[in-house]
Amino acid sequence: MPGKDGNPSPTGSQNNDNVLKSKKSVHCSLVRFQNRTERAIDIVWLNYEGARVKYKTLQANEFVDVNTFIGHPWIFLDVETGERMVTELRDVYESNTKWSVQNQTRKIVNITNPSK
Repeated sequence: MPGKDGNPSPTGSQNNDNVLKSKKSVHCSLVRFQNRTERAIDIVWLNYEGARVKYKTLQANEFVDVNTFIGHPWIFLDVETGERMVTELRDVYESNTKWSVQNQTRKIVNITNPSK
């Protein structure tokens, strides 16, 4: 398989550029995930290798406050079906709001059904 530069990758290696995973970051971000569906939803963080790490299950209309980092992706899955929910019409949430002494507000992230 070709690498980024078009040359073949070393034998046995894979090009994982398209794997969704957390990036190293020192920029904290404060978020509130709000389940705006009528379903139970698993809040899932994608770690540094791209593996899914279940953070919490939210029942309908529940919320959880999370201290995360810029560059860390989150996904939201229906507990029963595994269907991916959305935030702001996207099926992956990645914060871009940096916490600072001047900006201590928590970003509200509404989780909704994909069809809404």
